[in-house]
Amino acid sequence: MNILIKFFTTPSFPDDEEKNLAARTLHVLHLNMFFATLILGTLGVIFIFREKTITGIVVAIGVLTVLGAMILNHRGNVRASGIFLLTALWGVTVFLLYVSGGIRSVDLIFFLTGTVIAGITFGANGAIFYAALSLVTSMGFIVAKNMGVVLPQRFTFPPFSNWMILFINLAFTVFPLKIALETLAESNKRSRASEQRYRLIASVMSDYAFSVYFDEQGNIRDQWIEGAFENITGYSHQEFFERGDWRSIVHPDDIKQDEWDMGQLRQNKRVVTEIRIVRKDGAIRWVRSYGHPLWDKKLNRLAGIYGAVQDITEQKFVEDAYWQSANEMTLLYKLSLALSSGQDLYNELRAFVNELKKVIVVDAFHVGFYEEETGMFTYTLFLNDDDDLNIPPRNLKKTPGLTGEVISTKQTVYVSDIADLQAQTKHHIIIVRDVGMRTYLGIPLILEDKAIGVMSVQSKQANAYSQEQIRMLETIAAQVVITSEKSRLLEQLQKELIERQRLLHEMEVKNAELERFSYTVSHDLKTPLVTIRGFLGFMEKSMLNGDVASFQRDLQRVTKATDRMNQLLKDLLELSRIGRVLNEMKEVPFESLVHVALENVQGRIHEKNASVQVQEKMPIVFVDQPRMIEVLQNLIDNAAKYMGEQKKPEIEIGYEGRDVNNYHLFFVKDNGMGIAPEHHEKIFGLFNKLDIDSEGTGVGLALVKRIVEFHGGRIWVKSEAGFGSTFYFSLPPAESIPAETES
Repeated sequence: MNILIKFFTTPSFPDDEEKNLAARTLHVLHLNMFFATLILGTLGVIFIFREKTITGIVVAIGVLTVLGAMILNHRGNVRASGIFLLTALWGVTVFLLYVSGGIRSVDLIFFLTGTVIAGITFGANGAIFYAALSLVTSMGFIVAKNMGVVLPQRFTFPPFSNWMILFINLAFTVFPLKIALETLAESNKRSRASEQRYRLIASVMSDYAFSVYFDEQGNIRDQWIEGAFENITGYSHQEFFERGDWRSIVHPDDIKQDEWDMGQLRQNKRVVTEIRIVRKDGAIRWVRSYGHPLWDKKLNRLAGIYGAVQDITEQKFVEDAYWQSANEMTLLYKLSLALSSGQDLYNELRAFVNELKKVIVVDAFHVGFYEEETGMFTYTLFLNDDDDLNIPPRNLKKTPGLTGEVISTKQTVYVSDIADLQAQTKHHIIIVRDVGMRTYLGIPLILEDKAIGVMSVQSKQANAYSQEQIRMLETIAAQVVITSEKSRLLEQLQKELIERQRLLHEMEVKNAELERFSYTVSHDLKTPLVTIRGFLGFMEKSMLNGDVASFQRDLQRVTKATDRMNQLLKDLLELSRIGRVLNEMKEVPFESLVHVALENVQGRIHEKNASVQVQEKMPIVFVDQPRMIEVLQNLIDNAAKYMGEQKKPEIEIGYEGRDVNNYHLFFVKDNGMGIAPEHHEKIFGLFNKLDIDSEGTGVGLALVKRIVEFHGGRIWVKSEAGFGSTFYFSLPPAESIPAETES
C-alpha cells in the first residue's frame, strides 16, 4: 500500500525548479491518462466496441505505457519520461489510424492531443516538432490511399464511441494544461513580489544597482538605477541621465581605468573595480563598481551591463590610515633588523632611505657624527636626490648652522621653510649645498645625555612633515644611536660566537672520531690476538707430538700476526700524534715535496711499471714539510697499488689553481681500477679497506685526511669503478694560516 501511495504521489525535485514543474505536469498527465485509459477503455471493451480483442490490446498497451512513463518520471528522468510517452502515443495513433480506415478515422484527434502534451512538456519547440511529425504522418496516409493502398477497416465507431474518444483526449490535455497555467500564474506572482521586495530594499540600502542597454551602434538605449544613487553622486536620476553616461562623473585621473574596465566588459568579462567619482558638489568619493556583461550571442557583442555600486570612501580613508601606520611600523621593523644585523652602518642606512621614501617625502637624508674635543662634524651619509655626496668634515665651533643648533640644544629642530628670511635669521642657517630644499628636520643622536651626531631629513616641499612623521623619525634616530655605539661590541661578540661555534664543531667531530677510533681499534687489535692465542695452542700440541714442520708453520703465522699488530700500533700512534706534535711550518715549493714523496715510493712505482707525470711551476706552500710528504706518499702509493689489470699504469700530479675560497687546489690522478661513488666517503674512515686482502692497515687515507684538515684544507675523490681515480686536496695560502695552529 505504501508503495502504491508513493507511486501515485507527485514527484518533487526542489533543487531544480524547471525540472520540478515539468515533473508535476507530467504526473498529472500520467494520472489522467492512466485512469481515463483504464476506466473508459475497459467500458469500451465491455459495452461499446465490438472488436474486443484488438481494443483490449490497445488499452493494455496504453496502461503499460503510462506506468512506464510514471516510473521514469519518479526516478528523475523527466525528459525521458515525456519522450517515451509521446513516442508511444504517436505509435498508438498511427496503429489506430491504420486499422480504422486511415485519415478519416476519428482517432486522428490523438495527433492534436499529442501536440498539446508536447507543448506542455517540452515547450514551443516540442509542440512544433510533434505537430510537424503528425502532419507528415497524416500526409503519409493520404499519399498511400492515393496510390491505391487499401487500409483495413477493423474498427466500427458507434456514435457514443466518438464522444468517448473526445472525452479521453480532453482528459489528456485539459487537466495538465490547467496545472501548467496555474504554475505560470504562481511564478508571475512570485516574480512581482520579488521585484517589489527588491525595490523596497534598494530604496533603503546605502548602495545602488543599475542596468544599461546598448543598441547595435553601442549607444545607450535604456538605463535603470535604483538605490542610494543620489546620496552617493549628488545627482538625481533625471540630472544624471541628462548628463549622458557614467563617464561624465568619473574622476579625470581614473578615466583610463574606466576605459580598461569597459574593454573587459566588451570581452564578456566580469569587472570589479575601485575608482573615484566627482559629486555634484565637487567632492571626490571612492566607489567600488561591480559590472556584469549582458552578451548578445547572435551578434556576438555587448548588449548591456548590470551591476551595483558601493560607496567605499570611508573605508578607503581607514585603509589608507591603516596602511600608512603599517608602512611606518614595517619601516621601523626593517630598520631595526638592518641596524641590528651588524653590517656596515653606511650601507644599511643607504638601503634604508629607499624604504623611507615609500612612507614620507625624502629629497635629502644626512647622518653625521660629532667629536666634542675637536668640534668636527663628519658626515657618514649625505644623500641629495639619490646622489651620494662626499662632504668634507666641518668645524661646528666656527660654522654651527642648523647642525650646530641641534647639537648644542640636544633638541629636534624643525624648520618648515628654509627660504623664509625670518627662519634664516632665527636659526643662523648655513646651506652646505643649495639644491632647492625647503623643509629641514634635524634630530640629535643622543647617547648618555650627549649629542654625538645628527640625523637630518629634508624636502623640496615646504612644511613637508607632520608631527606623527617627526616622532617616527625620532624613533629611527634613537635606533641609529644604539646601533652605532654597539656596532663594535656586536662585531666582537659575533667573532667570539663564530670562534665558539668552530670549537664546538671541532669538538663534536673529535668526539665522533674518538668513538669510531675506539671501536675500530678494539676490533682490529683483537683479530691478531685471537690468531696468536689460537696458534699457540696448535704449537703446544705440535711440540708435544714432535711435529717440527707444523710447529714452524704455526710459528710463522704467529709472527705474521704480531707484525700486523705492531704495524697497527705504529699507524695508530702516528695518527694520534697529528695535531699534538708538529714540525716547523715552512714555505716550500710544492714540486720539491712531490719529488721527495716519489723517491720514497720508487719501489712500488717500479713494481707496477707506472708512468708518473709531475706538473711544473706549482706554487710555494706554507706547510709542515714531513707531514705533507706523508700525504703525497700515501696518495701516490695508493694510486700505484690499486692499478688493477691496467696494462699502462699512469699517475699524474698537478695543480688546478685556486678554488672559490682562494685556496690552492692540488690533485693526484691515476687510470687504475677506480672507486664506486658509494665508497667515496667510506675510504677516508679509519681501517676502512675496500679490498680486505690488500696489504696495509687501512689507516693511510685517514692519516692523509687528518693532515690536510690540520693544515686548514680538505680532501675528496672523484672516481667511478673501472675509470681511475682523482684525489683532490686544498691548502690555504700562506697568509691565511692562523697563528694559533702553531701552538
